[in-house]
Amino acid sequence: MQSLVNAAKPFRISNADAPTLLLHANAVGEDRGKSTASHFLRKGAFGHRVLTLMSAIVVAQVLSVLAAPILSRLYDPAAFGVYAMYTTVLMLSAPFVCGRYELAIVPADTDDEAFGLLLISCVTAVLFGVVTLLALQEYRALAFLGLKPIAKYSIAVAISAVLNGLFPAFVQYWIRETQFRKLAVSQIVRSVAMTGGQVSIAEINPAGASGMIIGQMGGIALSILILGRTLPSRFASWKTRHRGEALRTLRTLAVRHRNHPIFLPWGGLVDALGHKLPVLMLSVFYGPVFLGMYSLADRLLKTPSMLIGESSAQVLFQKMTEPDVKARMPRLIAVWALGMTLLAVLPFTLLHFFSRPLFTFALGKQWALAGSIAAVLIPIYWGGLVVSPISNLLVIGNRQALSVLIQVLFLVVGFGSLWIGHRIFSDGVQTLRLYSIAQWCVYVIYYAALIGTAKLVARKQTEWSDQCAV
Repeated sequence: MQSLVNAAKPFRISNADAPTLLLHANAVGEDRGKSTASHFLRKGAFGHRVLTLMSAIVVAQVLSVLAAPILSRLYDPAAFGVYAMYTTVLMLSAPFVCGRYELAIVPADTDDEAFGLLLISCVTAVLFGVVTLLALQEYRALAFLGLKPIAKYSIAVAISAVLNGLFPAFVQYWIRETQFRKLAVSQIVRSVAMTGGQVSIAEINPAGASGMIIGQMGGIALSILILGRTLPSRFASWKTRHRGEALRTLRTLAVRHRNHPIFLPWGGLVDALGHKLPVLMLSVFYGPVFLGMYSLADRLLKTPSMLIGESSAQVLFQKMTEPDVKARMPRLIAVWALGMTLLAVLPFTLLHFFSRPLFTFALGKQWALAGSIAAVLIPIYWGGLVVSPISNLLVIGNRQALSVLIQVLFLVVGFGSLWIGHRIFSDGVQTLRLYSIAQWCVYVIYYAALIGTAKLVARKQTEWSDQCAV
């Protein structure tokens, strides 16, 4: 006990000893830096996980870029417009498909609880698919939302909604199991199958947006098969452990995590509305052809940004739940923002100055307007690239209500900027310019909220560590 007391006493460094101690500290710091870098990149470490997923991202990005000139010549702007409506329905329904129970899988207390939450997510997704199919029979509602052209694809949309829920649930489960190589393979298969299917179907039987829809369904279905290949055996083990009490266990878990379906889907819905608001409003303001131009420009910018964001978010979410990372969360958030900004500077600068001739050369003369649209959308994707991958911090910090408020702000600002832009300019490109700048300002507010949450999480973790030390 006396040794601990002595160790806790303050000590002084003489002026003569200071230079020697400083040199020693610098040497130790250099060795520690080398050791940290080696640890960061070793197999199983955080850096290695990022590199594993990034390798899959690079393949998917290259494939998406190579496929764009082909798809732009196989499908006309109107087909891209209908496909944009299809993806809009999927995005608007995504927050409700699994009731957001999938977000409770990674931080679950036990592996048994995590698998139970996965089962709840799957059952909820199937039930939601049935509800979706019934809802799509209400043609008046679709016409009111400007989505009437997708009525004939109701079965495909319902099946896609289920698949769209199963995939993130499986992803969350394998994140918890740290199976990042499996996730990387599924990402590549999803991109290859989706693009290959869209090109092949259009070559065999050109039929408007049908080929694009079927191609996307095939891609996500194959990726789900890869992620779910070993799950039946785990389900058998889980069922054996809960023989006679499986339903009761699932009901208990559903009640315990009831805040997820009560609060989180609404924030996701508002977020989806904020992202897909241009699809709903541009089709009314400027017609299906302009909507097709916007959808292709949006797709070319969103695909690499989304792949980087989703894969980074998968690793970051798992990393941010670790106690040592929580203690230095503000620094992690700041370093991430700086790194993503530096990564985006060069490509976004080139796109700003050369988007129109680039789109004309790569996609064809009829898509020149899409290049102008892409240039004005840059601020949105810069903000999303920085903020979206770390947005799950609000879940970790138990600030779901703040998340809902921010998504409401995105929606209100987006609607207002599109409406005001149309009233003032009566020009689609200028309207989207105002919309893009307004959304970027909201991303700045979002990032400030994440910094505040990071400080709160770090303070709580430090207090908890101090209590454990005592």
